[in-house]
Amino acid sequence: AAVGLDVAELGRLAARAVHPARMSGRCAVFAKSDLIHLQQRACPPDEIAAGLCFALARNYLASVCRGQVPQPPVLFQGGVAANEGVLRAFRELLSLPEDALIRPAAYKVMGAIGAALIARDSPLEEPVLLTDLVGRLGQHVSDEEAAVVLDPLQMPPVTDTAPAPTTLGDGVYLGLDVGSVSTKVAVISGDGRLCASAYGPTAGRPIQAVEKALAEVLGKLPRMPKVLGAVTTGSGRHVALHLTRADEAVDEVTAQARYAREYAPEADTIIEIGGQDSKYIRMENGRVTRFAMNRACAAGTGSFLEEQASRLGLDIAKDFASAAFRSGSPASMGNRCTVFMDSDLVHYIQRGRPVEDLCAGLAYAVARNYLEKVVGSRPVGRRVLFQGGVARNRAVQAAFSAILGKEVLVPPHPELSGAIGAALLARDRGAMRQGPVLGLEAPLGKTATRTFECRGCENLCEVQEVTVVASEPRRAWFGSVCGRFERGEENPVPPDDAFAVRERLLLKDRSGSGAPHRGEIAFPM
Repeated sequence: AAVGLDVAELGRLAARAVHPARMSGRCAVFAKSDLIHLQQRACPPDEIAAGLCFALARNYLASVCRGQVPQPPVLFQGGVAANEGVLRAFRELLSLPEDALIRPAAYKVMGAIGAALIARDSPLEEPVLLTDLVGRLGQHVSDEEAAVVLDPLQMPPVTDTAPAPTTLGDGVYLGLDVGSVSTKVAVISGDGRLCASAYGPTAGRPIQAVEKALAEVLGKLPRMPKVLGAVTTGSGRHVALHLTRADEAVDEVTAQARYAREYAPEADTIIEIGGQDSKYIRMENGRVTRFAMNRACAAGTGSFLEEQASRLGLDIAKDFASAAFRSGSPASMGNRCTVFMDSDLVHYIQRGRPVEDLCAGLAYAVARNYLEKVVGSRPVGRRVLFQGGVARNRAVQAAFSAILGKEVLVPPHPELSGAIGAALLARDRGAMRQGPVLGLEAPLGKTATRTFECRGCENLCEVQEVTVVASEPRRAWFGSVCGRFERGEENPVPPDDAFAVRERLLLKDRSGSGAPHRGEIAFPM
């Protein structure tokens, strides 16, 4: 539906595409994000269709076959076998000739035929009417739904927002957060109040996103500001650093923790959920003591929630939370993969469950998924702060409060928490800038961009290398899942073979010759 094609047409287009686009197959939500980026870059529809088919086939081979190569002849059955593009993808990925990948005539109902054959071989002691079987199934489903009872969500208190300063004073501080999904800019005054901000999609084009966000902020300020300090953060922080000539680039955890310390110095746990990733940060006395991140599953992120709200015909920003708070009996959707949650949602829709119950159930699902997949066995403290774009959804905030049994605070402008934290770090530096911030106080410099495919692992990420043209050209990268490019300012971190590293660590103390040294044992006297 996202490419405006039915399944049959998508398969026909994919079968004749010359260059399939590279897309993520690990999750439907991430695949949709890749699809949107490809559409914004005017990628031909047939290449996008083929990319989807190849992503599905690669994911199947990686997650189901797990390194075992299917030997011909291979039988391809199930509903997806109708897709000519997926059929082509399996043939090419497995290097199979036409007659080695077989699609039976009854491919859509092979599972049902198999079940009927098993029933024939093991008949019931007494025949049962089909109507009786249907009744039993309906009762079983009702019992399952009644087994899990979720409390109605309670509206949390409204967070006070500090008023914007009327003047810019002697100067301002700039924070720029360039993420894989969105780009945020925050300009704060000397006393830490937000003067102006911008929030927009990155769409796989960080340079254009930074330029647009800075122009938007400039239009909201009463006059041209004097920038006293500038810090960048996010996965595109090094690109933004060189592009704008900011003072420093910091990681997202540092920026999020800084904003939390400003708003609630006593906070000991930070929940941060963005568009495609989420973070857990544990703090003691204002310092980060441990953290965890999740980039592998989209079920507990903003993209998943927005996708499901769209399915229900709701605006995620305007209608979702209010509908969730009207629910008297939230639907239980577990905390599993987004694909399974999606199946649960379809199941409830088919059974006529009210939209209000589905919204409340989705809010619970996001919170439970985060607590199980990101937090796990790590401790959740007494003072919990909820940051990131999803924190604007008050239903998710209420779900966290209900599950944890404690108040969960949301600071002002949670969607800008990384950018504001970066701006506060710029203020902490104290040093006066030398030269303008490009894009705000002066035009952005010229850049040269090259896109290539990283072959360091099976993800095969499409990475952008951005070179800022200047008297001393600087390079930065954007787009890798593992961050091996973003972690090095000027040179990427070389990829490591995990097994080779393990072998090296295990054997590094062995001399390889002579009798092994057994060491000494000392006894206290």
